[in-house]
Amino acid sequence: MYDDGNEILELRSHIDRLTPFIEEQSKNITDDSSFAERFAFAMNQSALASKKAHLKELSKNNIKEFIEVHLTGENIGVGTAPLESVTGFLGNFQNFFYRTAQSIQYGISSSNAIPKGIKISAELQFEVLRAGSIKVLLSGKSPEFSLFDWEEYGTYDSLFAETVSKVFDVLSQPTADRAIEKIAGLGVHSFKAYKDLVSSIVDNRLNVDGLWYPICGKTRKYKCQTEVLRGFIPVLEKARHEIDFVVFIGTFTAINSESKRFRYKMESGKSISGTFSEKTKAALKKLRVSPLDEISYKTEFRKDSIIVDATEQVKESWTLLNVVPLPINDK
Repeated sequence: MYDDGNEILELRSHIDRLTPFIEEQSKNITDDSSFAERFAFAMNQSALASKKAHLKELSKNNIKEFIEVHLTGENIGVGTAPLESVTGFLGNFQNFFYRTAQSIQYGISSSNAIPKGIKISAELQFEVLRAGSIKVLLSGKSPEFSLFDWEEYGTYDSLFAETVSKVFDVLSQPTADRAIEKIAGLGVHSFKAYKDLVSSIVDNRLNVDGLWYPICGKTRKYKCQTEVLRGFIPVLEKARHEIDFVVFIGTFTAINSESKRFRYKMESGKSISGTFSEKTKAALKKLRVSPLDEISYKTEFRKDSIIVDATEQVKESWTLLNVVPLPINDK
């Protein structure tokens, strides 16, 4: 796994660099291009196709997502770092990862316990320390839970991949307000886990560069710097989380089963949008709920509000919990 894993990462790096070069080169190939120019373009295309084919073959035998975490900072040397700094960050990163996966799979929960299924599906595994300062390579412990349908790189749907995407979305935000907006729908436990993660980065004076090498799609990255995140702390500390459970009557105007998002119009005419869990998705499918049915539903929602008292800003998010179709005479 070590050799193949590193080869996969090297191939992904080459492909990521070569692809935009070839795309730019293709724009300059015309009927007037010389034989040498066309030959060079064809060779580059062939090299790219060969690398993609080799990557596809390696990835089929090593079905894993890779996350590379590069730590630098005042206390980080070349290959050396205080153990507490590294383990503190990785522990908080894992907890935020768990909480994000939990909200995706089960919706926002008031339970403090992390379900066993989440720990199995979203547990990160230490792969190897890579060269250069402190570079930690992590992967999903249980990649066999993913469902694969290979194409060029392959397309697939997995809880692990969706969790990495949401985690990177939050960690990539340039301001605390933007981060709060992204995390508002993940629940109080995710919000606390995020605050703990930010605090561990700031307290240990770390700079964190994260790279995600998905099995399919482009490499994604985030950057967290102590000096930037230090300004997040006062905002996060002054933010409070409120929860309301409400019931409305109305109709669905949009449902996306892939992204698990909805748009709902109440009887009053007000529209709200939000997300739903895998469990709710199964219930919607069983009831065959569709924006095209024009049926009114008695619908239960969870409303999460993160309130920043200092700025009086309120970030609201809606989670669809349950639907009951109403007979025509009950509308």
